[in-house]
Amino acid sequence: MKKTTDLWFVSYLELNGVKITSYKLLKPGKLEFIFALTDEEWSKHRLGFNNSDIQKYKQKIEALKDLAY
Repeated sequence: MKKTTDLWFVSYLELNGVKITSYKLLKPGKLEFIFALTDEEWSKHRLGFNNSDIQKYKQKIEALKDLAY
């Protein structure tokens, strides 16, 4: 079982056909998502995410949000 709180990565996984096994509320506004993936599958998806357009959008949006602080 693999876990993440990264909504961008969760979106990437879902867009690539990976189903959320379960999730839990950590605190208001923050969820932890659990996936039934092996270490090898997780690494493959993480590498794909790191090289994806979604990752580029995430970095740009976070940079723009940083301007507000």
